[in-house]
Amino acid sequence: MEHIVLENMILSSYEPEPLVNNMNAAYYGEIEIGTPGQKFNVLFDTGSADLWIPSVLTSQGICGYRKCYNHQKSTSYQANGQSMTLQYGTGRMMGKLSQDTVKIGDLEIKGQTFGEAIYEDAFLSKKGTPFDGILGLGFPSLSQYALPPFFQAMQEGLFEKNMFSVFLDKNHPEGSNIVFGGYDEDVIDADQINWVPITSPKYWQFNMDSVQIGDQLTVGSNAAAIADTGTSLLVGPQEDVQNIASALGATAYQGLYVIDATQVSSLPDIVIKINGEDYVLEPSDYTVNAGQNLAVLGFQSLQGSNLWILGDIFLNKFYSIYNADDRTVGFAPLNNNNNY
Repeated sequence: MEHIVLENMILSSYEPEPLVNNMNAAYYGEIEIGTPGQKFNVLFDTGSADLWIPSVLTSQGICGYRKCYNHQKSTSYQANGQSMTLQYGTGRMMGKLSQDTVKIGDLEIKGQTFGEAIYEDAFLSKKGTPFDGILGLGFPSLSQYALPPFFQAMQEGLFEKNMFSVFLDKNHPEGSNIVFGGYDEDVIDADQINWVPITSPKYWQFNMDSVQIGDQLTVGSNAAAIADTGTSLLVGPQEDVQNIASALGATAYQGLYVIDATQVSSLPDIVIKINGEDYVLEPSDYTVNAGQNLAVLGFQSLQGSNLWILGDIFLNKFYSIYNADDRTVGFAPLNNNNNY
């Protein structure tokens, strides 16, 4: 393949892969598997490391409303047959491993090992889920089964620079994208990228300086955090999140925290400090209107862990770059024309 560097696309030889914004809660895009290509919508997830899609071998009836992979229709399919089980915070999938060609836009990865899902828990298999499967973008050590697609492409030498970047547009259903091999200077100013060292190459994990709630409360000092495109909210240790909710006057309700919608405009900014830089979330960034004069805080607690997860509420406010060569994550403010 001839690699042509695109205008305004730094170090990238590939067109941006468009992502669809599903109500600011999930961002997914189209891939192809097999020869000829079978098309699937997948959640691009930096918080996991496996690729899987539903299989025609399932007996759950999923193929009536989701796209299912049929290896008998692919001339590039290679059997593997090893069983696999993946557990997510929202449910579990079980299936078997297969190998085939995977295309993400014009990026082609041959012999990619992935999962054919034969069973999915209710949350993953429900009809309202807008994507068919998940494409994990975490480090290889996070997977028990296969080299993740991005790292498989790295191994094949398909990138001029071993990085990918994510732009999540929270204001429009279309316009978001993921770029493999570089980042897009139409979206950010390269001089404003804050390169943060990875502390544990499993997740895209780093040390966060603090989370400050106005001038009322500071939590998360020197806490471990991960950038996770597969998580909708900001997730933190139970005590920290409870203290944040209390400082904001929110009430616990079914695992989340709610507040009178009329109070949102008077809430303080939340400042997440990373590698010496301040990332400011305004009340409209970290609350969601739930109707009936209620707003939901974009925070959720994680029991038994000190880890912070910076999900889409953070990542759709700031551009993120995942650099496997330098073992860094880069964050940058969006240009004004992309932040309205």
